[in-house]
Amino acid sequence: MIHPRAALTLLLATLAAAACSGSSPEPVTEPEPAEPAPEPPTPVEPEAPAKVPDAAPEQPADDIVVSVERESYETFLDAHLEDHEKPALHYRSKAKRLFVKWDAERPQQDQVVAVSRLLEWLFAQQEVPAEPKQVEMGLYYLAYPDFIERLARHARTDPKWTKARRANTTKALHDYIEETTRGAKLHPELDAVFEAVGRRVELKHVEKCSTAKPGGKGELGKFLAERGVPGKVSLPMGCLMSTFRIEPK
Repeated sequence: MIHPRAALTLLLATLAAAACSGSSPEPVTEPEPAEPAPEPPTPVEPEAPAKVPDAAPEQPADDIVVSVERESYETFLDAHLEDHEKPALHYRSKAKRLFVKWDAERPQQDQVVAVSRLLEWLFAQQEVPAEPKQVEMGLYYLAYPDFIERLARHARTDPKWTKARRANTTKALHDYIEETTRGAKLHPELDAVFEAVGRRVELKHVEKCSTAKPGGKGELGKFLAERGVPGKVSLPMGCLMSTFRIEPK
């Protein structure tokens, strides 16, 4: 029989042995901290496109000389053929106004081809902001001498001019020139150059008109004498300024 104290000692030894033979729990490994998320890239502002300088309208041939001036409110364009400064075109986009400058030293008929080429080139340009709606030009002996000769010869035998001359007023003179120019074929050269671009012109109004006697004093009378226009009474000598409407033909 085992003594109670011995039994207790044996029990404690057994328990201790059992504890020593048991596997100890594995240590708990804490998770490593996650790497921080990368910062988003700093947005890069796109570079502004380089400003392309304004260029002159494309030239269809080397013999057309062009100059363009652009303002914030309007574009100005001048064009002429390389071999002559006139005839020439001057265009203003805001008012849609076109100026035709003839060479008074040469017959207008000899300039029709040149002006037609310039107009064909102008009406084909994409850079021109707006198509011309009116043409302005001088209708006097230094600007359009062939027109003045036709007008004077027409008036010599026209009863309407006799009436206008006797009225002796600026209004009567202007009205006569406007009405006669619209009805008679006095500017075939101008008609021909606009027909080349599918347009026609009609006189709208005139300003600063004058008269002269053939062979009279001054440049106007001398011009009529040189052109062989007879007569002793005053004849219409055109106007410093005129405006024609440009319309589809």
